[in-house]
Amino acid sequence: MYWRRACFGRHPATVSPSVLTVACWNIRHLRIQTDEDGTTPRKTNIIDLELNRLNIDIATLSETWLTGNGSIREEHYTFFWSGHPEGERMRHGVGIAVRNCLMTCIEHPRNLSQRLMSMRVPITQRCLTVLSAYAPTLKACSEEKDEFYQLLSESLSTIFKGDDLVLAGDFNTRVGAEYDQWNGALGHHCLGKMNENGQRLLELCTNYNLALTYTFFAGSLNSKLTWMHPRYRCWHQLDHIVVRCRQLNSVRHYRSMHSANCGTDHALVRSKLLVAPCKFFRSSTKCSPSINTAAMKNDSSTSLFKSLLSVKAMPDYPGTNVEDAWSKFRSLVMGSAVSAFGRRQKRQPNWFRESANVLIPAVEARREARLQLKTQNTRAAKAILLTAKANVQWLFRAALRDFWTKITTEVQRCSEVGDLRGVYNGIESTENHSQ
Repeated sequence: MYWRRACFGRHPATVSPSVLTVACWNIRHLRIQTDEDGTTPRKTNIIDLELNRLNIDIATLSETWLTGNGSIREEHYTFFWSGHPEGERMRHGVGIAVRNCLMTCIEHPRNLSQRLMSMRVPITQRCLTVLSAYAPTLKACSEEKDEFYQLLSESLSTIFKGDDLVLAGDFNTRVGAEYDQWNGALGHHCLGKMNENGQRLLELCTNYNLALTYTFFAGSLNSKLTWMHPRYRCWHQLDHIVVRCRQLNSVRHYRSMHSANCGTDHALVRSKLLVAPCKFFRSSTKCSPSINTAAMKNDSSTSLFKSLLSVKAMPDYPGTNVEDAWSKFRSLVMGSAVSAFGRRQKRQPNWFRESANVLIPAVEARREARLQLKTQNTRAAKAILLTAKANVQWLFRAALRDFWTKITTEVQRCSEVGDLRGVYNGIESTENHSQ
């Protein structure tokens, strides 16, 4: 299991949260094909080995330089990317790498633009939204910067406030060390001088109560700096991992990993979060229908089944695969049986059937409230679900109480008048009330 367990607290009965390791990395081109001579492997293969060596669960990638949208699966990770449209110059692009064993725990990523990509990870009682971003450089025009931060602001506004958030990528910013002026967005361990892009990012963080995680960890400069200017040979912190301010207690680690190498001049940034993941259930293929075997005692249904089977008899196909022949024969027999005997109806308890017109709508309302909470994790949705659960519980108890009152009253009446058959039927119904 790659969801590593973190043991906290003294009580062994307490369920400890899991550690999710996230990272961001400017990779300078995500090459998904091998060179013509076959000597240079795919860059996705190299990144796959590096991420696995550093025990990364989810990584956001910047500057993929790929066209369109797509995915590729390697040995340990699956790579998703969002690039520029066909026909344009190869530039920008973002991506997300997810460990293969976590593919059942995520929703499929959404491609917002060639600079922004999002993905949701269901966790206990809420969701974790991961945003992969690549901001314009300092030399980019103001219109391009405004367009990027406007799209990022719109994306943040659509995320439910109850969900956790990880915004990671190459922002090409220097945020400076004036932590007391930015309302919790910066910690006491920030460094450098702020530039224009840094001011834009800090304004965004202040508006949405976000915090830059590296500024809250005391460490050496080598553990924070990610990129060296090729001309002035000065190191800067351009790659950031941003979370909500209320999530800072769940961030347990932050470090720049200079040992990661894939032919880029940026260092990988790694952070560990305490979350409790849960499996994301997707719709699966439908099972074969259950046949009403009780109808086999009916001679007319049996004759109809024989006639349908004789009419739809599968001829012999020479050279047909055994698996294909068995699949065709199975579907033929199953279809004939369903047409002749019908589907088996689910049997419900007697007390439920008597109050089905009241209980079924309440159960459907509870199911809709639960689905609504999964998509909108808000206080109002939680209150609606709690109300629906209480209503279902009250109706079920009332239905059971009415059923037992009716049965006992009838048995008592039959006993008083000497109706032994009625007493026997009443006792029998009480014994089989759950069938």
